[in-house]
Amino acid sequence: MSGGTPSGDDYVRFLDRTSTRPGERHHALSLLELRPGQRCLDVGCGVGEDARAVREMSGADVVGIDLRPRMAAEARSRSAGRPGVTFLAADANRLPFVDAAFDAAWVKRALMHIANPADAMREMARVVRRGGRVVAVEPDLEVVLLDSAFVDVTRRLLAMHAAGYANPWAGRQLRRLMGEAGLVDLQVVVEPLEITDLADAEAALRLLSLATSAADRGVLTPDEAAAWEGELRARDDRGQFSCHALMFVAGGRRP
Repeated sequence: MSGGTPSGDDYVRFLDRTSTRPGERHHALSLLELRPGQRCLDVGCGVGEDARAVREMSGADVVGIDLRPRMAAEARSRSAGRPGVTFLAADANRLPFVDAAFDAAWVKRALMHIANPADAMREMARVVRRGGRVVAVEPDLEVVLLDSAFVDVTRRLLAMHAAGYANPWAGRQLRRLMGEAGLVDLQVVVEPLEITDLADAEAALRLLSLATSAADRGVLTPDEAAAWEGELRARDDRGQFSCHALMFVAGGRRP
């Protein structure tokens, strides 16, 4: 999440805007290969949508962890009355679990917020039993392709967007991170994302808000920011808005 120092409530709103919608199930959850009665760890659980989906799909017990107590509390509140899902505040780089405590581990769009993702991946591998799966879904935030007549302005803005995250290269790092953590049978798939509506791009990337922030910081002049925004709005009105990004889906097994 780029810009400033967000509060816990800011993060809740951010996830409600950009992450898994209620009732949605990410297709990569099936790669966890879970069965009823098994245990799964959800690292960076956010408001708990993926944890609840894992429980509903597989019957496994799910423990979600998030660094922010406010996020864990929100996930707990939204899961009230649902058995088999537990949430707590914990650091992904120092998981409070014994070795081999889980049958699988899941992380989605959390490693991009972690400055030392290798530590988090090693911890996930440690707490998964032999033969268990680790699955990660992460973007590469330096691969955002936005069509605009203002090429230099767009480059500066997208560089500023990527720099707002602790680890903007999370997606491209997944194969290496999993290999260094000792996982085997690695598989990485790159999935293209297309956004053809400015409102959707604003929800996911905060493009217009980014231009305002860039002008405030002196990255752009106010005139550059206004012209860039106006051109994007005009393209959107004509049905010509075009933005593409990449998401990496990776899986590995603990030997």
